[in-house]
Order: sequence, then structure tokens, then C-alpha cells
Amino acid sequence: MPAGLRREAMGKEFTELEAWQKAQKLALLVCREVIPLLPAEEKYALAQQLRRAVQSAPANIAEGHGRYHYQDAIRFCYIARGSLQEALSQGKGWVEALQAIGATAAVLGLLLF
Repeated sequence: MPAGLRREAMGKEFTELEAWQKAQKLALLVCREVIPLLPAEEKYALAQQLRRAVQSAPANIAEGHGRYHYQDAIRFCYIARGSLQEALSQGKGWVEALQAIGATAAVLGLLLF
């Protein structure tokens, strides 16, 4: 089971999960720090796609945590990891702030596997 969702964590609220906390922090960082730095021509299409991808990760972690079977939780962690990869691929090369985000996403990726 992913490190961020170990068996002992299943009795906790999703907000207590380290993986969810880091995913939420990443989503806030991207929405507050990165998206405003995007070039004007990318403010709508790329910003929307980046925002949806990064906000999907904590949502999927929370949804997986709410499932009764641990295999469902794992499946939602895979989906969250895919959303993180999507966000990283959308933002690569746009802003130096993505280096900090990449480090945060890497830590989160380790928690999800």
C-alpha cells in the first residue's frame, strides 16, 4: 500500500494523511504562485488545465481514502499520481517556480508508492 495511505491511516480523516496534506499544499502553491506567472497568452487554456490537474490529486487521495476496500484506495492513488504527472508536464519550462513544485511533487510521488 502507498506509504501515504498505510493501513493504520485508514481510521483517520483524509485531512490527516501526509499525502493529502502535501498534495493540497502543491495545489495551493501552483494556483497562487505559478499560474499568475504564466504568460498572458497561456492564462486561460494552460492555467485551467494546470489548475484542474493539480487540484485533482488531493481530491483523488481523499476519495480513495473514503473507499471501503484498500484496493480502491490504491487505484485512486494511481489516479492522483497521474494527475501530478499531467500537471508537471503542462508546466515544464514555463516558470522557475516549478523547480520547487517539482521537489514537492517528487516527495508526494514517493508517498503515493
